Amino acid sequence: MCNYCDNKILVWELNGHWLGKCTKRPSMAPCSRCGLAIPLKQLKDHMSNADCLDVSLDEGAATCPLCRQCVQNTDDGWIAHLLGDIQHGYRKSKRRIKAQKWSDTA
Repeated sequence: MCNYCDNKILVWELNGHWLGKCTKRPSMAPCSRCGLAIPLKQLKDHMSNADCLDVSLDEGAATCPLCRQCVQNTDDGWIAHLLGDIQHGYRKSKRRIKAQKWSDTA
């Protein structure tokens, strides 16, 4: 879910949405280090923050817009990151639990 326009967006598509289709797009800019879309007013402070990771050093990496950790930018990388990480709150997701039960029986 986009925090700015309330559209339902997949987590790994949020950054592109913020830079391309979001109604707040004119007030956002991509960070030159981590690649995340950052509000223009916060961009300078963001780049000096320890959360701003330089993903250009890791080919095929992206920055998670929720936790700002480095993620392998593949479907499997995002799934592993989102479903395996307590920070995102997906551990108790009904869909995750159902999928886990299904994979345990297979």
